[in-house]
Amino acid sequence: MKRRSITFVRLVSAFTCLAWLGAFWLTPAAAQVAERPAGLGPFEPLHEPRFVPVAKADFLKSEDQVLGVSANGVAKAYPTHVMAWHHIIHDQLGNMPILATW
Repeated sequence: MKRRSITFVRLVSAFTCLAWLGAFWLTPAAAQVAERPAGLGPFEPLHEPRFVPVAKADFLKSEDQVLGVSANGVAKAYPTHVMAWHHIIHDQLGNMPILATW
């Protein structure tokens, strides 16, 4: 009788683990991660961002933070709220390719 109890407990434990794992892999979040191309990770890098002159950047508030980059007389500002979403920005600073990250 004792041997049957141990076998039953093992079977119930195994089925519980399988049910939990199955429920995890069937959730929408797991499905979204599974659908992403290999190597992309959990966020989408931004390629070729668009810029506006400072005078036309009316979408930024005075308290907004930006990451500034300057080289060879060329300067760009990346809003940190955009960088927090993408984490990686591929861009050109003049003729020099850069990767800005936050």
